[in-house]
Amino acid sequence: MRDPVLYPFHADISSLPGVGPKVKPALARLVGGETLLDLLFHLPVNWIDRRNRATFADAAINEVATVTGRVDRIDPARGKWPSRVRLRDDTGFLTLVYFHANAQWLARTFKPGGAIIASGMVTDHEGGRQMLHPDHAVSYTHLTLP
Repeated sequence: MRDPVLYPFHADISSLPGVGPKVKPALARLVGGETLLDLLFHLPVNWIDRRNRATFADAAINEVATVTGRVDRIDPARGKWPSRVRLRDDTGFLTLVYFHANAQWLARTFKPGGAIIASGMVTDHEGGRQMLHPDHAVSYTHLTLP
């Protein structure tokens, strides 16, 4: 016989708000059970480190990184070529590459000289660092950069 204090943990996951008849099977398959206790013991197996790197040079190739820089140049899309936003910091340049980007969003988000925080997979392209469709790219007005 279990302690009555533990009874709520053995409730069905459908007792949670937002978990109805359509969501319950998918959630039960994901956590490997149908109780709140199963959900509590479903622990993460990996994570993405999104801490800000000090410089572009500190961002490792083929790894997710969060970097901060200033917009140096914006090259809008032409024909098949993607839009490119070149960021700079004290150690060099990093290019953000966007295929089929909305021109208004690009103009609103990336202003020449503006500070940007971007997070995504850093890759090498023809000897330079780039992020192809960063997960996040945010203009940051209160950032003090040289």
